[in-house]
Amino acid sequence: MNHQDSIRYFLFPHSVMAEHEARHLALLLPNLHLLEIVNPLPLPAWGQDHFSLDAALPDQVLNERVRRYLRDYLDFAEVHRDSDTLSLLGQELHGKGNDPSRFLLQGELRGRTPQGPDMRAWLRLEAAAFLELARELDERELELEIHYRRMEELEKGFREILGVIDGEEMEEFIETVNPPLVSDHSRFTYLLARRSLSWYRVFADNLHQPDVIPVALTREVIGELTDPIQTEWERSGRELPLVQRSVAEIPNLRDLTSADFTALWRQLRESGTLRSHWQALHTAVAQAHEPRLWDDAHQQVKIVRDQIFDFCLQRNIHPKGQVALVMNHLQDISHYELWKRLDKTGFEHLASATSAPPAAVTLFHLEYRS
Repeated sequence: MNHQDSIRYFLFPHSVMAEHEARHLALLLPNLHLLEIVNPLPLPAWGQDHFSLDAALPDQVLNERVRRYLRDYLDFAEVHRDSDTLSLLGQELHGKGNDPSRFLLQGELRGRTPQGPDMRAWLRLEAAAFLELARELDERELELEIHYRRMEELEKGFREILGVIDGEEMEEFIETVNPPLVSDHSRFTYLLARRSLSWYRVFADNLHQPDVIPVALTREVIGELTDPIQTEWERSGRELPLVQRSVAEIPNLRDLTSADFTALWRQLRESGTLRSHWQALHTAVAQAHEPRLWDDAHQQVKIVRDQIFDFCLQRNIHPKGQVALVMNHLQDISHYELWKRLDKTGFEHLASATSAPPAAVTLFHLEYRS
């Protein structure tokens, strides 16, 4: 598919999505790029031509080094069998005082860096290894979430069959008596700062590009980035120049079957509805201070929303809640300024060799609304 690719959206700082997240981002955005470290990232079959996998470390030598260090980390996990491996790894990679990690020092002793450590290479390799382990953790949690939701659906059906409680009260009853087995937000917030700084380290060479917009799966990511700089600005008596705007809202399509969503996806693309929405959004984002362009963007997404509701009505589907795409714009602040407050060591070693990014930051995130 030939998208309007003058703006590239990158998933940040996670690298895998749940099925419903992929659905919403595919409808809301004209493209989405995911950073692939060493192992292939899973993509839904219907979205193979919409999502793009970008190699974080295209050099095969670097890839092999990451694989080797991952094996070291697995050995590390064996030693700390009863501990939180990813958390321990985070402490090792970004220890107190931002000193070089134990793995870097071990590498020197093993003769892997006979000319002395290349801090730039080491910091990127460690960040890549951390992101790869985080990806594996997220994939396992998503698998558990699918199983738990199936169990909840079976329990709901069983109660309805027994007549324990009627229709509309069922969902509220289950949530009260049996809280959800898995939280929707557990994987989003776990070691979020470590994920964010690792993503910045791996992506450092691309931060200067004005057409790159990070996209988060939750608003907590935006808070993780902006809270440190907001505190600093408030101490100096300044107001953080953060403008948030809900740019699009569509029905929550989480409960659609795979067949129903695939049919909806095909219908929206073939009708040209999505392309018109994407083009209007692209134009508005590129000229964010033009109200007329935003009016057009809102009108186009309304057409998408109406077509979704028509589709659901025809199939007797009743979406619950809405999903909003929120734009966060920081004027006179660059990604460098956000990065260095998360990661002093990484910023000092990796940012100096790259071009300065634009002095404005735009980030998107998803919000789920009832």
